[in-house]
Amino acid sequence: MNTLRPEHSRITTSHHRQEDQLTLKSFTSDVEEAVNNIQPSRSNYEQVEVFAFHFEDDTTGVEALESELLDVFKRIYNYRTTSFVIPSIQPRPHLNHKMINWSFPRAHSKSLRIYVFSGYGASASITGPGWWIGGQADRYGRLVRPQINIKDMLDPCNDLDGDVLYLFDCGSAGPAAMRDGPEALTAGGWEPTSNTNRYFTRVLIDTLKDIQGQPVTVAQIFAAGACPLHIPKLGRPSITLQPLNRTISSPSPPIPSREKVLLSIILSGEASPPNVAEWYQCLTYLLDVDVKIEAIFRPCRLLLSVLVEVWTMLPLNQNYVLIGRVTSHNTFGQTVPYRAASMIR
Repeated sequence: MNTLRPEHSRITTSHHRQEDQLTLKSFTSDVEEAVNNIQPSRSNYEQVEVFAFHFEDDTTGVEALESELLDVFKRIYNYRTTSFVIPSIQPRPHLNHKMINWSFPRAHSKSLRIYVFSGYGASASITGPGWWIGGQADRYGRLVRPQINIKDMLDPCNDLDGDVLYLFDCGSAGPAAMRDGPEALTAGGWEPTSNTNRYFTRVLIDTLKDIQGQPVTVAQIFAAGACPLHIPKLGRPSITLQPLNRTISSPSPPIPSREKVLLSIILSGEASPPNVAEWYQCLTYLLDVDVKIEAIFRPCRLLLSVLVEVWTMLPLNQNYVLIGRVTSHNTFGQTVPYRAASMIR
């Protein structure tokens, strides 16, 4: 479960401003915003283009799956796609030149640029500035032969107009969460992984095919099990993927998964602990969207079950504690038998 979201995901100066303060009002606002931010947008982009790249000396056989993913984007979503093979000789200047020349003409306020990489990621550090990728790794997961600090190339492209999405089938993608960058789906957080069967890309392809082109947010794709890690963009709704220039008349199929997680919520900064009625009053609107109070404890602790996509869109706060996945609500309909210690003599 810890691989779903890096421990240091989206830590920025702004996140520390009230990290130890969580009132009932701010908690309700956080959950409501997360619920709203996972809903597919009713508007669409005017332009969506995909830039996929992998190394010439790649040893994992990514080319076939990359081509299949691009075909899904072209055939189902009507997105334009570009594939680039990073040469073994002078890989950095070649990729940098191609990426800049591809990105700048496609930077518009109502556009989406999707960057797709398949390969290896170097073991990442939570303090290091780099995000290194390559086409080969040894048996310990260490990059060998040409490698590139992809962060240095992506950062200038992220400053351009339009939205950006990363789809990175590699390990050690945690550095992408260390700043207020684009939304991302990746195959791993801090640990390197060989991922020789490209499980991430395979499941992503199958998930997009199952959705059949119906509008879906990246957070919902994550919740459907299509990737181990989701990195939201700070303060923004999750990106909606839907076909361009097509009217969808058939009803939307259900999202493939409705998995939930159990969270422990700790309030602080309240003059007095909320009573049960106050808890429910604040969450009345949210109770219709699979947000359920499982238990309330005094003075200020709550157990809450929410959809996975709601959880991943919550702001980083130490007062939101992930307990784990759950497959049901509280199954006890009555108080569990209890014997106080004073009765044991």
